[in-house]
Amino acid sequence: MRQKKEGVSTLFEKIMYSLGDIGANFCWSFMGGFVTLYYTDSVGIAAGFAGTMMLVARVLDGITDIITGFIMERVHSRWGKARPWLMLSAPLLGISLFFSFHVPGGLSYTGKLIWVSVTYTFTAAVSFTLYNMAFTALLPLMSLDSQDRGTISVMNRICTMSGVLCLNVVTPLLLAFGGGEKAQGAWSLVSVLYAVICAVLVFCMGFFIQEKVPAETFSNKKRECTE
Repeated sequence: MRQKKEGVSTLFEKIMYSLGDIGANFCWSFMGGFVTLYYTDSVGIAAGFAGTMMLVARVLDGITDIITGFIMERVHSRWGKARPWLMLSAPLLGISLFFSFHVPGGLSYTGKLIWVSVTYTFTAAVSFTLYNMAFTALLPLMSLDSQDRGTISVMNRICTMSGVLCLNVVTPLLLAFGGGEKAQGAWSLVSVLYAVICAVLVFCMGFFIQEKVPAETFSNKKRECTE
């Protein structure tokens, strides 16, 4: 598809940007809305421990945000500034989601606590942090036109909100189809399906979208604005 104007994103790229974010929310919004239910009803972990563990993970997430941003600013490749990290985050999000909802039933209670702590923290502080930092950095690199970037942002909000709404409606139905919220098989069905959707859509976003603004140019513009 040819661009009508140099430095402006195509309709296909706008759609891929929104679909990629919907894909990421098949991981993060699913975890945010249902992982506590899985921990307490299927795995049998105390809700108090789950809440405390999630709080600690979010604190670590703040630290990894800084580290990830530092690395992204200093690493460049022929694929651009943000795209390589999106393509890397795609399989990490899928794998993180799979293991987060596949706590081995044969583990001891302590073993289960360790498993959920490691998998949830890795998802929140590594996989999703990597995706979110790259996703945020990609928007200003997609287009030289401020109006075009505004259109991309509005499309993304509408599509993502619609996707999350559908996720929240469909997930209980899929869980019921798989045997109910207490059955590991139900969570396996949903998590594998969502992991595949997430990994494919996020990878396609990073693969197909082109960065119109060289990373060095964008950094120089930021410096000029702050001076």
